[in-house]
Amino acid sequence: MAKKLSRTVLTLCLAIHMIRAGAVFSRPRNPGAVLSNPAAIARAGSVDFAVSNGTAKASGAVLRNPARTDRVGAVDFTVSNGTVNKKIGDDCHHDTVVALANYRAGKSDLWFYHITHHAGTTIFGLAQKNGLQEAQSDKHGEFVPTHDPNIFHMWGETLHGPGGKLPADPLNDHVPCSSNQFVSMIIWRHPLSRILAGDGSWTTTPKEHVDKCNTDNYGLRWLIGKPTQEQLTESDLVFAEQRLDMFDIVLITEDITDTSKMLCRDLGWKDCSILQKEHTNPVDRLPQDVYQRWADRNAYEMKLYRHAVERSKEMMASHARGPLATENINVLTETPKRVSSFEVMDNEEEMHWVCA
Repeated sequence: MAKKLSRTVLTLCLAIHMIRAGAVFSRPRNPGAVLSNPAAIARAGSVDFAVSNGTAKASGAVLRNPARTDRVGAVDFTVSNGTVNKKIGDDCHHDTVVALANYRAGKSDLWFYHITHHAGTTIFGLAQKNGLQEAQSDKHGEFVPTHDPNIFHMWGETLHGPGGKLPADPLNDHVPCSSNQFVSMIIWRHPLSRILAGDGSWTTTPKEHVDKCNTDNYGLRWLIGKPTQEQLTESDLVFAEQRLDMFDIVLITEDITDTSKMLCRDLGWKDCSILQKEHTNPVDRLPQDVYQRWADRNAYEMKLYRHAVERSKEMMASHARGPLATENINVLTETPKRVSSFEVMDNEEEMHWVCA
C-alpha cells in the first residue's frame, strides 16, 4: 500500500513539474499560444505535438474538438474531423530598408495590393503620373519579377491584375515577399466608411443592402482569403495583423494626403500629392441601430484598422528610412463614432463588390 502511494505521489510530482515547465497541457491551448520549452510534448485537446527546434509534429489520433487551430512552438495546426494539418503562416521576412534602397536603385519589384473602395485606383493613377506602367503578366494570374522600378504590380481590385482575395495559404508561394528585391504596399480604409461607398453592383444605404457581404469585415477577409460565409475568429485577426505587418508601406485612406508622402521618401517618386476629400461621417448618416449593428459586426476589422494606422505612423516616423514631413497629420483612431471618412475619387461606380 505504501509503495503504491509512493508511486502515486511521484507521478503527481512529475506531472506538476512538467506542467510548470510548459511541457504538457491537459486542455486545448488557446490559438496563438507559444511553447516556452523549445523541445517538449504539448497536448492540444487530446492530440500530442512533439516540438523540436521550432518544428512541430503531431502524434496521437483522437480529438475532443473536431475543428480548430492550435499553435505549438511557431507552427499552426488546423484540426478537422480528426485530421491534423500543418498550417504555416507567411514567410515574408526581409530587410525593408534594403528592399526600398534596391527599388530606388532600380533593382526591386513594387507590388501593390488594392482592396475595393480603398482608393487604390487613385494610387494607381499617381503611379502612372510618376512614369510607372501596370505589369501585363500579372493579368494572367502570376507574378513575374522584372526588378524594373517602372513596372507596377497591382493585385486585388477586379480591374487590375489577379482579382479578389489574397490566398489563405502562405503568401510567399505566390510572390517573392521574402526577397530584398521585392517591395510591397497596401492602403487601408475604415470599414464603416467603406460600407457606404458608391458601387457598380449596389450601394449600401441606411435602408438598403444593410446585410450584404460588404458590411462584414470585407477588407480583412480580402487580406487573409477568408470566405464570406465563414465566421471570423480571433485567430483570423492575428493572421490579418501578421500579414499586414509584411507590407513595407501602409497608406491610410483617411489620411492619404500625409501618408502618401512616404511614396516620395521610400520609392523616390517625384509627385506624391493627393487631395483629401471629406465625406459625411458614418455616424451622422446612419440610424443608431444600423450603425451599432455594423460596428459590432466589424469589430475585428476595426481593430485591424487601428493596427494599420499605428503601423503607418511608425513607418512615417522611421529614422532608418529618413526624414519625412509629418505636419498636420490628423488620423483618427478612436471609436468608430469619431471616425471621419474621406474620398479621393469622384466616382467609384466602376468598382464592384466581390462576394465569395
